[in-house]
Amino acid sequence: MKKNKLKAFYVILILVVLGVAYYLYLDSRPKKEVEIEENAEVVRLINKNIDEKYPETPREIVRLYNRIMICYYNEEYTNNQLISLTKQARKLYDEELLEKNPYDEYFERLNEEIEEYKKSNRIISSCLLEGNRDVEYYTLDKRKYSEVNCVYYLKGDEGTTKVSEEYVLRKDDDGKWKILYWKLADKEDEE
Repeated sequence: MKKNKLKAFYVILILVVLGVAYYLYLDSRPKKEVEIEENAEVVRLINKNIDEKYPETPREIVRLYNRIMICYYNEEYTNNQLISLTKQARKLYDEELLEKNPYDEYFERLNEEIEEYKKSNRIISSCLLEGNRDVEYYTLDKRKYSEVNCVYYLKGDEGTTKVSEEYVLRKDDDGKWKILYWKLADKEDEE
């Protein structure tokens, strides 16, 4: 009887040693890029054919851009997915904005800003776009422009803050509205 208990003890001991050795083997292997569960919104935006189905109104363009921004700051994604999201966002930019922000510099600044947000546990908790009737249109030097206001609520360690931004879009030679720039909205405009 003692012999059987001793055999069982050795068998269990061998299984435990094999289990620990296998765990150490797996743990010591070179780490691949952490695989992230695919986020449906990130994948939808990456797969969206903006070239074929470009948004028609300034408001639709800012709404699409906001969806991309929310993914930047709120979602988990791989570096390749971030590159794809960035390329999608830049399709919405005016040529002048693209020239002032070469891709490599833009991507580096974007990465730094995203890291800053993540370190401070900040996210975009909601985004409110003004209604279609509130979008302003005007012509300057024979070019058509539009202004779309947007309010972001940012939630972080320090609480929730409200940020109002004004997007200025310009029609290109193909008749597509493109984001020329954006800026913080004047305090007077918010009231």
